Amino acid sequence: MLLANCYYDAGDNLKAENGYSEAVELLKNKSKDISQSVLNTPKFEPNRDAFVAYSRLAEFAHNRQDYNKAETFYLKSLSALIQPSRLSQIYTLWKTENVESYNGNLDESEIVRERHPEIVKELLLYGKDLAGVLNNLALLYLERNDVEESKAILERCFAVMTFSGLQDLNIEWAENIDGFELAPKAWS
Repeated sequence: MLLANCYYDAGDNLKAENGYSEAVELLKNKSKDISQSVLNTPKFEPNRDAFVAYSRLAEFAHNRQDYNKAETFYLKSLSALIQPSRLSQIYTLWKTENVESYNGNLDESEIVRERHPEIVKELLLYGKDLAGVLNNLALLYLERNDVEESKAILERCFAVMTFSGLQDLNIEWAENIDGFELAPKAWS
């Protein structure tokens, strides 16, 4: 993994991609060994190494316009950080909060964060990474002309951004989606 990161930083994408592919295989074997040795289902823990490896592999595939492979790797990188059911819960909560009106001096996203400190704490370590992958996945769907899926993923990105307090993610490309409001109420 370290060697793959070095190749990536040096701009040697071919060696980096091979290194990340090997890292993913090692991580798969390690997780199989762990799951076979534990009788109870282990508690979900974010796996940073798997996230980095899969997101870099997704980036390489996306740059080659191998959209199917890129989509698979983006989804695996998301699963390395958060369970899909948990992301759905966060999104549903954000949608509920998004339709409420707020009064007071704090901006709306701060109020949402104050009302749900457990989610803020959960996303503290990986919210920006999660939002970045969701952003890339939404862009991939747009490039593939799947506008509705792009909108759906981008809304999940906004949900993560709201709870993470992020406002510096490069999402200007979303202005090109016909009928999509770039700054939803609870995020702007």
